[in-house]
Amino acid sequence: MKKRIRRAGLAFSTILLGTALLTGCAGGQTAASEGATVKHIAKHAANTGFPLVVKDDTGRKVVIPHKPTRIVSLTLGTDEILTALVPLSEIVGVDYYATQPIWSHIMGLVEQHHLRVLGSSMGEPSAEELVKLHPNLILAADYDSPKLIQQLTHLGIPVYEFTSFNSIGSIESHILTIGRMVGYENRAQAIVHDMQQELAALKKTAPKKKLTVLYYTSYQNTISIAGAQTTGNSVIRAAGGVNVAANLTGWATVSAEKVLAYNPDVIIIPNDSGKQKLELKQFLRNPVFKSLRAVKNHHVYTASDGNLSAVSQYIVLGVQDVQKILISASQTK
Repeated sequence: MKKRIRRAGLAFSTILLGTALLTGCAGGQTAASEGATVKHIAKHAANTGFPLVVKDDTGRKVVIPHKPTRIVSLTLGTDEILTALVPLSEIVGVDYYATQPIWSHIMGLVEQHHLRVLGSSMGEPSAEELVKLHPNLILAADYDSPKLIQQLTHLGIPVYEFTSFNSIGSIESHILTIGRMVGYENRAQAIVHDMQQELAALKKTAPKKKLTVLYYTSYQNTISIAGAQTTGNSVIRAAGGVNVAANLTGWATVSAEKVLAYNPDVIIIPNDSGKQKLELKQFLRNPVFKSLRAVKNHHVYTASDGNLSAVSQYIVLGVQDVQKILISASQTK
């Protein structure tokens, strides 16, 4: 399970959702569809409201003297939000994970427009590398190096640090916050409105039968499941399911026995390796789980980790993926 935080046109449901589902993977959107709206964003920029003083999620005061035109994003989530909000010429750096097809919804956009990619699979960029970009706003997360954040703020660079994307509501809130900071507040409101409209439509198509769901991940023989206060929990609920582990908080490490005790109707395993069939076989091959209701009824599924774990407007794709699973499971024994 990756730790990196995860664009949508105004016609969110017809352009974003339609294209992504047709391609069948998180990174499948074409650069043309990704960039269709961005070319016109500058015309709608809100150039008022600066200087702007805000407090980030850590409580630190962030002063933005002028509308940012050289923005650095150190998380995939803020990459995806930013590319929906601002002209690409205003983004001088995106996170390495924006180039990874398993998780990124903007890979084609990054490649076509040659956006500068920061960091690598080995780690984050250095303060020296970032300073050379002359940024006037940096968007970071609490897993970025405290030393890096301290170095940048000491140099007087506005750095906004996010600490939680643990529900759809928090994602919507962060989109609005970023929109305000970059001077495109109206655009941010439109994106959130589109999300809410799509989620309302999905609520109407949810299966009548409420199935219990377990969001299951495993890494090096350690089982983690999504409890309350996770995007996984929020996605399950928005799709019309019941998170069987909602009595836990956050991503909880549990035993196989705990999974057996929950005995959910449906188990969803995020495909975070690109080897979807292998991940499913590994779970089903485990003799410990053969008595599970979901296993007996063939209701163990894999789904795009890029969609399920998105912490941008693309989280709606995760909700749609889960709802498709729930509809399928509710129609079979």
